[in-house]
Amino acid sequence: MAIGLDIGSSAVRAVQLERRRGRPFQLSRHREAELPAGAVVDGEVAEPDAVADVLREVWAQAGLRDRTVALGLASPRVTVRQMDLPALPEGELGDAVRLQAEDQLPMPVEQALLDHMVVERYDVVEERSNVRVLLVAAERDMVERLLAAVTAAKLRPALVDLDAFALLRSLTTTLADGEPPAVSDGAEAIVDVGAAITKIAVHRAGNPLFVRMVRLGGDAATRELQRILELSWEEAEHAKLAASEAMAAGRELDPEDERVGVLQGGVQRVISEVRHSLDFFRREHDVEVLRVLLSGRGSLAPNLADRLEAVLELPVELGNPLHAIDVAEARRAPNGFHEEERSLGVAVGLAMGLLR
Repeated sequence: MAIGLDIGSSAVRAVQLERRRGRPFQLSRHREAELPAGAVVDGEVAEPDAVADVLREVWAQAGLRDRTVALGLASPRVTVRQMDLPALPEGELGDAVRLQAEDQLPMPVEQALLDHMVVERYDVVEERSNVRVLLVAAERDMVERLLAAVTAAKLRPALVDLDAFALLRSLTTTLADGEPPAVSDGAEAIVDVGAAITKIAVHRAGNPLFVRMVRLGGDAATRELQRILELSWEEAEHAKLAASEAMAAGRELDPEDERVGVLQGGVQRVISEVRHSLDFFRREHDVEVLRVLLSGRGSLAPNLADRLEAVLELPVELGNPLHAIDVAEARRAPNGFHEEERSLGVAVGLAMGLLR
């Protein structure tokens, strides 16, 4: 049994998973609760006490007893870099990564928490090989505020992982054996559009090759409508969602409706960021991207999938993080189960990380 805890910019989501050999993961409990404005800003905890209050509420309402959790990180202040190094024993490799990080990070190494992942091994010359490593560096103060909020709610962090890595698990895991399927001989891009942060990750057979996180999400459209129409945040959010639903359903809106232009502008910004990121990936890797998976609540923005497919000239599909999950028990829980598939990818993938 494991609990994945996704502390997003607008809401907290907790998912409890169980793993049974040879059968799908089972989702037994889940809960989502909105965060007060300003508690989390651009993916970073700004008010630990306010977040802790919401976490206590989530645990009480979901009936969660286990207090050990896996946490996610998603902020532009998390840096992910690729390195090519000689194949060394793990202890020596860690030292080599830290040494090279001093020249590659936009922050002093002593102010960062570092981790690394070997994603590929390849021969250089006879009897000599290299490893390709992804370095992950998070600013220490950001992680400390996250941990302060969680421990104040009497929870015990057992794993802190990137949201992007969690999404790779939940969106690529197969039903039977938990191993990610290969996407032919090429790579797949995952684009998760959240409230404040959009995560872009490229992987091959579940192994991450590239990760980028940008300040871009559904909240930007809400802020723009709030400014243009002089609305409260709640009114602007309602106006955005109403227009989005109407456009997705094919209902025509007044061409002068300010909401149409704001939503279309938001979609265009996401498309531009994804295209820029994939262009950069192609310059750095001799791997073809064959498909794009969309996730996150913002992935349902009107015409996003169709326009992204046209611009990238790649198939674009909506990912489902519950495709490898048995949700029957969750539906029988006292508070039921509301299938917010697009927003559960991080929490599900974090719980999977504890069950590996």
